[in-house]
Amino acid sequence: FSFSFFVFCLFISKKMLYGHSFLILLGSIISGLISEALSWFLVYRTDDYQRLTKQIEKTAEKLKKEQETVKSKGKDVKVKLLQEKRAEEERDLTFLKMRSMLAVTATMGIFVGLLYSWFDGKVVARLPFIPFPLVQKLSHRNLIGDDYTECSMVFLFILCSMAVRPSIQKLFGHSQPKTSTPSLFSSFSQS
Repeated sequence: FSFSFFVFCLFISKKMLYGHSFLILLGSIISGLISEALSWFLVYRTDDYQRLTKQIEKTAEKLKKEQETVKSKGKDVKVKLLQEKRAEEERDLTFLKMRSMLAVTATMGIFVGLLYSWFDGKVVARLPFIPFPLVQKLSHRNLIGDDYTECSMVFLFILCSMAVRPSIQKLFGHSQPKTSTPSLFSSFSQS
């Protein structure tokens, strides 16, 4: 089904103004869906993942309660132990998700190779700006000419994947468990 759909889109792309960009976006969406299906099959449906996420949430709640009581009493031994336990659980979760990361990498590699064979050396989009010199090598890869507003397939695929994949993860409910790990920007939002 998907191959005939791609052939149909290729036929239509000759008629459409933004056909190449549309096909790359479609390829990004399909690769994201396949990646999330593989992630679900390899990780999210397993009992180990379910158990670890529940443990991380419980540990985060206990840690939050202990941190509140420590402020009033001044004892932080339990807090340190809970932080170590949480770090160990998060490390176990990351190790469990390693299989999924390898499958996602393989899926993305296959789709990049397929799309690259179709759109090698073709301008697929025009950027409304001239990218930084470091980014120009990726955005203008294998394109002839010095117009750096022209965009290659690899750059557009990366941008589309970065935009689409988090939405697909949120749609399927495959998000990280909420923990009390401080983020880089949390200190800025509190001030």
